[in-house]
Amino acid sequence: MLTLLLAAAVAVGGLLTAFAATKTPWNAPDAKFATLLGGLTLYALSALAPVVVPSQGFGVFTWAEITHAVIALTLASLIDWSYQFPRPTHRGGYQAFVAYMMGAAVALLALSGALHMPPNLSADFGPPFPQTPRISYVFFVLWAVGAPTFATRILKRKRAAMKTPEEHREIPLAVAGIWISVGLGFARMGLHVAGQDWSGAVAPALTIFVTAAFTIFAATRLGSGRVGRERAPTRGMDVTRKIMIQGVAVATVVMGLLLPVTGNLVGIRGWEAWTKYVITGLLGVLVISLPTLLYMIRIVSAPLAELTDAARGIARGNVSRRVGLRSDDELGVLSAAFNAMAEALERDFTELRDLNLALERERAELRRAIDALDAERSLTRNVFDSVNLGVVVTDMRGRVLEWNRTMAQWWGRTREEAIGQLVYTDLLREVGARLVTPEFVDELIRTGGPLRRRDVIAQRRGQEHHYDVTLLALHDAAGERYGMVTILDDITGQKALEGELIESGKLASIGTLASGIAHEVNNPLASIYSLLQMMEGNGEDPEVREAIALMKKQIERATATLRSVVDFARRNPTERRATDLAELMRETVRFVRFDRRLRRAHITEEYPSGLPTVLADPDQIQQVAMNLLFNAADAIEPGGEIRVRVGRDDGKPIVYFEVADTGSGIAPEVLDRIFDPFFTTKPKGKGTGLGLSVCRGIVEGHGGSIAVESTEAAGTRFRVDLPEGRAPFPA
Repeated sequence: MLTLLLAAAVAVGGLLTAFAATKTPWNAPDAKFATLLGGLTLYALSALAPVVVPSQGFGVFTWAEITHAVIALTLASLIDWSYQFPRPTHRGGYQAFVAYMMGAAVALLALSGALHMPPNLSADFGPPFPQTPRISYVFFVLWAVGAPTFATRILKRKRAAMKTPEEHREIPLAVAGIWISVGLGFARMGLHVAGQDWSGAVAPALTIFVTAAFTIFAATRLGSGRVGRERAPTRGMDVTRKIMIQGVAVATVVMGLLLPVTGNLVGIRGWEAWTKYVITGLLGVLVISLPTLLYMIRIVSAPLAELTDAARGIARGNVSRRVGLRSDDELGVLSAAFNAMAEALERDFTELRDLNLALERERAELRRAIDALDAERSLTRNVFDSVNLGVVVTDMRGRVLEWNRTMAQWWGRTREEAIGQLVYTDLLREVGARLVTPEFVDELIRTGGPLRRRDVIAQRRGQEHHYDVTLLALHDAAGERYGMVTILDDITGQKALEGELIESGKLASIGTLASGIAHEVNNPLASIYSLLQMMEGNGEDPEVREAIALMKKQIERATATLRSVVDFARRNPTERRATDLAELMRETVRFVRFDRRLRRAHITEEYPSGLPTVLADPDQIQQVAMNLLFNAADAIEPGGEIRVRVGRDDGKPIVYFEVADTGSGIAPEVLDRIFDPFFTTKPKGKGTGLGLSVCRGIVEGHGGSIAVESTEAAGTRFRVDLPEGRAPFPA
């Protein structure tokens, strides 16, 4: 029962130690003391674990166990005293180590006294080695393996949270104390299992010893009466004890042999005593040197481990890592050099980081500048390509550097094809021949431009065009001339418009003249017509009357013609009103028949009745119809046919008129361009290229549309659609 209680006490002590090491913050001095004190407590309890039946001592403990307890309390007091004065440097670790060594020395002295303490046998002393319950060994082994292992792992986890070398050095002391106590406990139990009592096995040189030959089998044999009391072969007296069964002595057990002291025995016991002293001293040296060796290894390995961790931290990029070791030995010098290197690396890293940040800012600014330059360049390119002027940039040798989109459209050369070519030799040969004269070049070199030459005539795609040419010199930042800019402004349309204006002026003059002539001619015709009316009333001869009627009819016809000329020459203000498109086309055809071009044509007309009116300016629509009729007359051969038709699309509020001819037709490659201003297929001097463009503008201004269909060698048909307006005229 006592063994079970002691084993339970050992287990509880180990659990309390582990609990204290786990729950208490390690950076507190009390926690350090609690951990070390727990290890010493385990050491003290290990001395009590193998106790079964006390052989000598105070109460239930032997003197050896009491000595172990005193050693544990003394060592704990010394360590407690050392932790009352903690140091901020590594000397605190030295202080703890000195306290531990002092406690170990006291323990060795007390242990030596316990090893040489003589036993005191009495008459009541029973069998020294009865059977020990196995449960006690089980409890002891579980504690001896589990508790120190658990406590050691707790301490190792604590180490990961430590920050100073002092704390790192204090952990091995606690771990060593725990495992030394476990080792002593195992040794104590081993002696007991081997059948040797601690004190009896190393008893000093006395005349009395306790035998170890007694067994349960021998006791059974003696108790059976088969073996009685025997005299020892040597002189002396047996030490016996009777075996009592129900108050009756059944046998006598030989406990030992009391021999007289002889010289040989004294020598043997003395030699045994000195041997035990030597063994004890060697054990003490081992016990003292082992922690010292561990501590010295720790003194060297801990700074090296710290240096290694710091080096790994710097390798991972933590350049602010430093080593906290401060000493005058080689490790201290190495730590100082390492810290100096780390500081230099940190400075270099900081400078490099600042340089990288500055470089990133410069790169960002450069990127923004490049983006702005790209945007400006893109804008310049768009403007360069969108202007309706031909722009060419060349170097001083005349090779093309830039060629805008207008030039590409005019001359049929893309930018890629033009770049690198000689502008006035390979591309604009005719322009160069008329522009680059010796006088012009001298003036350009002398003044640097800009120089302008007006109305430079050159052929472009088989047609003659007029250009205003401007030349500018390009200068670099140093003022050196490095290129030229040639700007071409196509004024062909402007020249045609000027000619049209001249023709319009002539027509206006002719119209005024025609109006005056018509007025002058109309007066005599009116007088003649009046006289014919008078003669018709007085004449009785039928032939005369018939002749007078014929003359009146011719005078009426001449008067109507003169009235048409006057109406056409008169410029009325624009006014849109409900207009009978069929009647307007009939009147237009009647008027243009007087043109010599239409006298040779066969004109067919188709005017359905009941058509809706259109809201239009009759003069403008008549101008469109006349232009289409004159174009048809120019396209046909003598005797050709011109068809005029007015109609309406079913289901659509559209009234249209068509002018078709049987002429040569229009080539497909130019059909899409006939409505462009100043485009004409007629020979030079036969057309301005404004007729169809003006016609389209008039028709679209009325909300209508004009379309063309043409087949080469078959003829052309123009159709003009106009929206309805107001109610139809009566049939």
